[in-house]
Amino acid sequence: MADDTERKHKHGLGHLIGKYWFPIVLLVVFAIFIFSNGESANVSFLAWTWSTPLWLALLATLAAGWVIGWFAGHRRKD
Repeated sequence: MADDTERKHKHGLGHLIGKYWFPIVLLVVFAIFIFSNGESANVSFLAWTWSTPLWLALLATLAAGWVIGWFAGHRRKD
């Protein structure tokens, strides 16, 4: 029965929050930052320029950073 309790602690929500508390806090802060910036922004990339909501540009930046971080953390070590 003690093993059952230990197993729940290792795989429960509390363990997940305890292990990833810093990224969760960063995600909440970034979400607040995104949704408090609703005005329009001009985005330029190479020869293209377009207007988009600032929160969308910030969200795209977050997604690009997450993808780059994921690939950097999952590359093979030779």
